[in-house]
Amino acid sequence: SLAEERIFRLSDSNPDSDQDLIPDGDEIELGRNPRRADSDAQSIIEAQGPFADGNAGDWGFFTPLSEVDRSGDQNGPDWSDMLDMQFFVSGERLHILVHSRGQPQPTPEVFFDVLVDTDFDGYTDVEFAFMLQNPWQPWRYIYSPESSDMPYELSGGRGQYLEMAIPLEYIPAETFRILPIIRNDGTGENYDEWDSWIQVR
Repeated sequence: SLAEERIFRLSDSNPDSDQDLIPDGDEIELGRNPRRADSDAQSIIEAQGPFADGNAGDWGFFTPLSEVDRSGDQNGPDWSDMLDMQFFVSGERLHILVHSRGQPQPTPEVFFDVLVDTDFDGYTDVEFAFMLQNPWQPWRYIYSPESSDMPYELSGGRGQYLEMAIPLEYIPAETFRILPIIRNDGTGENYDEWDSWIQVR
């Protein structure tokens, strides 16, 4: 928050002031000093899973699965071309990291969606949508049509990496597939859609 940034004298344009791969806000929540690098940062990250801050550096502590988007169907602005994706399940969360061609441009209409198919029929059963309101804040969770209350605030990342951690409690199946989409909700146009459903487990 702005108050916390002022108390700790943090920059609102740098999400990780001490460069230890733990975002400032998470360090504050963990009772740590965001201006002093943690010597045990790796063990914290391994216990928490990668933080959804758009910094791919902490993904090096895990062994995710990788996919490349081969669709070639990108028809929006250059930045919206999804190139590759990493994902894995850790504890009670699904972690997703999508690399796009450029830094997402903030507009009220553009969403990064993750569609989930829980019965393998090729149709969306649950949808998680994130909107980028300004380039210095993470993507914020907006809605999930097939779920009623979503108390967990989901967020993604900055820069060329679209990152999120989705609690598995909101995906009503043990096995499921995902399909990332970057969509302009104002025009109803998909800027880019993954070439096929990807099975998570």
